[in-house]
Amino acid sequence: MAIIRCLCVLSLADHVQVACWALHRTLTVGASISIRVLVTPAFVFLHLSSVES
Repeated sequence: MAIIRCLCVLSLADHVQVACWALHRTLTVGASISIRVLVTPAFVFLHLSSVES
């Protein structure tokens, strides 16, 4: 019985670790995409305004 409980605790810890890793990965990828989406138009705008002037 104790062995099963230990296995459950271990697997729970593994699940939490995997979930945290997946969440971190998703946030990192999402952040880099949103940064790209926000920064690229700004660079294009700056580039165009510097070309015009």
